[in-house]
Amino acid sequence: MKSVLFAFLLSIPFFSFFNHHVKAAELNTYIKATKQHVPLLDNSTGSLVEVGYMEKGDMLKVYKDQGKNWWQIKFGNSYAYVYKGNVESFKAKAIRGENTSLKNSNNTILLMKDQRIYDNSTGKLIPFVTIKGNMRYPIIRKLKDWYQIDVGGRIGYIHHSKASWDHGVPVLMYHHILKRSENKNYRNVSTTISDSQFYEQMDWLKENGYETITLQRLEQYVRGKANIPAKAVVITFDDGLKTSFIYAYPKLKKLGFKAANFVITGRIPKAPQKFNPDGLQFLSQSEMAAMSDVFTFESHTHQLHHLNGKKSYVVIKPYNVVKEDIKRSKDILGARYFAYPFGQYNSSIIRMLNELDFKLAVTTKEGKVHIGDPLLEIKRLGVYPEYTLKDFSKMVQN
Repeated sequence: MKSVLFAFLLSIPFFSFFNHHVKAAELNTYIKATKQHVPLLDNSTGSLVEVGYMEKGDMLKVYKDQGKNWWQIKFGNSYAYVYKGNVESFKAKAIRGENTSLKNSNNTILLMKDQRIYDNSTGKLIPFVTIKGNMRYPIIRKLKDWYQIDVGGRIGYIHHSKASWDHGVPVLMYHHILKRSENKNYRNVSTTISDSQFYEQMDWLKENGYETITLQRLEQYVRGKANIPAKAVVITFDDGLKTSFIYAYPKLKKLGFKAANFVITGRIPKAPQKFNPDGLQFLSQSEMAAMSDVFTFESHTHQLHHLNGKKSYVVIKPYNVVKEDIKRSKDILGARYFAYPFGQYNSSIIRMLNELDFKLAVTTKEGKVHIGDPLLEIKRLGVYPEYTLKDFSKMVQN
């Protein structure tokens, strides 16, 4: 009798309605392109940039519903957005080639041209999305001649001949710039290059399609939280010298480039210093404010940028003295990033920077930057006066 009653209750429309919605809640949302070339848009820089596109009939998994106009999908180590008017949405338990468990590795590839990505879940290569050129993209793994990746929640494949293995992001290190005609005292100093060298190098970057990214974006990239262009470069200056205002700033602004300047805050003058190429002058507050559309200003200590013999004050002074000095510099600038004076540091200084909540620190160790690198030991590439343009281009390129 009880079983008959239970069967009767299940037949009542309310129970049927409730059961239907439980099942519906278990379904995922997907989108299918209803037009040709439906853009996948990245918004991480504050403006929409096309990083890929769907052709008519291509399907991807929705990560989040972003309101009236946008669907959010997973794209590399970040997200992309698809305009709802260009696709139709539908519910399903799964679609072919869906990624249910595989994670991105720390390895990345460079796609220089637009590339169709293929699903292989049926044993046949069927395209389902396109990644735009000039994209640095994380891979899950390499399988013989194919790179396995995730795009929009689906496992995709790209042939190794269509991409390059990524050897890292170049972070360039500059200090002092002078005209050759005015350089009398720093001709044999490794940290001083000519203005014509600098201009030539910046023009080469622009002409060859390089984009400058900020330290904040580099930090997010290293954390595996951001996508960046294949031709990305970071420009840094150490010491906060006035010549970065005279020579670097106008050129960088003209080219639309961004840079970071690691400032020794104890040397900031109250008013702009008169330029004298025979000595060193430092950026004033007003000059830094005028440069802020191009430069961010980060910590290079307050008064500890000195050597005792060959040892930096940062590694030989008492812990509390060093910490208070760096904290003072950080507070003056509102800095999130740090450069080690003379490239010297140890585990104690790394612990200190963590305690002071620095997000990233740069060294003078030569090399390029990869996802997963230690954030407080970021490598850089020094740019030296003996470098020809050929040397520079070889250093920057993958």
